[in-house]
Amino acid sequence: LRDTSLSAQHVMVIKAMVGILWSLGAAKCLPFLPVVMPLLLHTAAATEHAQYSALLRETAIEQLGHLISIMGLHVRSYLPRLLQLARENLHSSSVSLLIHTLGLIEQLCLALCDEFGPHLPPLVPILLMILQEDRTEKRTPSLKVLHALGIFDQHLHEHLHLIVPALLR
Repeated sequence: LRDTSLSAQHVMVIKAMVGILWSLGAAKCLPFLPVVMPLLLHTAAATEHAQYSALLRETAIEQLGHLISIMGLHVRSYLPRLLQLARENLHSSSVSLLIHTLGLIEQLCLALCDEFGPHLPPLVPILLMILQEDRTEKRTPSLKVLHALGIFDQHLHEHLHLIVPALLR
């Protein structure tokens, strides 16, 4: 991933890396987390570098979601960077990138359970904006936001006064 001359293989490398970690399971892949997470976060966040294609960024975010589902609470130390990455990509015009970013947030909620609640308030207005501004033919981003709101279920009680009117609209 650090060698730009091999950029044609980067998508396959990311998928292979996460696939190997998936097969090892949470306990055995824990020692590799400090090596893998920074690489994936850098690749997913690299917006200004031309060598990182949109497909590579989407793949990195998608695989980060898979890695979070494997590692569970062990991703806690990477939470600030993951949330920053999510907030940046929730404004994307790419439907695919938006879908993968929402999947990443869902996995964070599932992995961290009650610890995720305090991190949700800055995300709620962005999610509601997606519902309001989605003009895609199949409204896939809106459907994904609704699914995410279902996963955030217990953490949304204090935000219902914002969510219900947006859903009714």
